[in-house]
Amino acid sequence: MRLSGRAKGYDGAVQLIRLLVAAVAGIAVVVGYIHERRRLEVISKLPGDKARDYYEAGRARNERVMWVVALALLIAAVTIVLGQRVLPSFGAAA
Repeated sequence: MRLSGRAKGYDGAVQLIRLLVAAVAGIAVVVGYIHERRRLEVISKLPGDKARDYYEAGRARNERVMWVVALALLIAAVTIVLGQRVLPSFGAAA
């Protein structure tokens, strides 16, 4: 089946978005690793009570970030599902 110019452009945009998501995920992993190494170095230099407080503050911050990421993924999923109902070709592979 031949695709119209518009469909080809859409497929190209989807491929670009997929590439960007993969790149951002890879960068996030590397940055997370570097940040964790730094955090553990700081914790190892602190006395017990301060180290625990620093650790707990980091866990609370990480939990907030994970909630934001989960909410963003939920919004993206709902947008795609609603888009497919309103516009049946939305998100469909050609």
